[in-house]
Amino acid sequence: MEVNGYEIEPKASLDHADLRNANLTDANLTDANLTDANLTDANLTDADLRNADLTRANLTRANLRLANLTGANLCLANLTRANLTRACLAGADLTGADLTSTNLTGAIMRFIKLSGANLTGANLSYLDLSFADLSGANLTDAKLNGATLDHTNLSLADLSGANLTSTNLTSTNLTGANLTGADLNNATLHHTNLSLTNLTGAIMRFIKLSGANLTGAVMPKVADNNEVQEILDGEHKGLIERFKKIRWYRVRQRVNEYWFSWLMWGLLGGAFLVGGLREWAGLEIAWWPFGGGGSGECYFMGNVEICS
Repeated sequence: MEVNGYEIEPKASLDHADLRNANLTDANLTDANLTDANLTDANLTDADLRNADLTRANLTRANLRLANLTGANLCLANLTRANLTRACLAGADLTGADLTSTNLTGAIMRFIKLSGANLTGANLSYLDLSFADLSGANLTDAKLNGATLDHTNLSLADLSGANLTSTNLTSTNLTGANLTGADLNNATLHHTNLSLTNLTGAIMRFIKLSGANLTGAVMPKVADNNEVQEILDGEHKGLIERFKKIRWYRVRQRVNEYWFSWLMWGLLGGAFLVGGLREWAGLEIAWWPFGGGGSGECYFMGNVEICS
């Protein structure tokens, strides 16, 4: 098959090829050399790119839906806003690649290499990224909710503002990662390495932390609404004790601020309650502070109350 004057076939030599807007649907480019090729806006739906070399290739807005990129080399490739829906990227090397706002819905990404890659705002929801290398990757504001990241390397990765709700991070390496403002609600972090991780402002309700390493981690503070962020299933003792101390600090702080007001309202309420009972039941009270004038000392002679 010939496209734009280039022969499209397995092991084709297409380095620096200009294939912008090319229709390469169902093309067989296994083991092809596409180094520095320009594939901007190209249609590569269902294309076979197994073990192809796409180093530094420009795939901006390319349609790679259902494409097979198993074992492909995409180092430093530009995949900005590309469509990789249900594409197979198992074992592919995307070190340093730009995947800003890329749609990866349903993609297969086990054992993928994404070290130093830019995944800002990328949609990685519910993907299986087990054993992937994402060390040093930029995942700012990325959607990772429901994803599987067990045994994944995320050391030094930037996950600030990322959505990690219900994400499986079992045995994941997050050493030195930036999780500022990340949403980790209901995430599983069993045996996860969180040493030196920055969790400032992270939302961590209902997370599972048994066996996690939090050495040197910067932990989130109390929520803005003065509620302690609940970690109901987090078994890490040091973390639980910290939140208990914060909770009691809040209680003591409120007591110190309002004790006098509470005391006065309590005394006033008690006085009115006693006065009401006195009038209703005709109780004989030897001392009543709200009598008219005098010292406030009162006594009864028969049914007659005498106050001095």
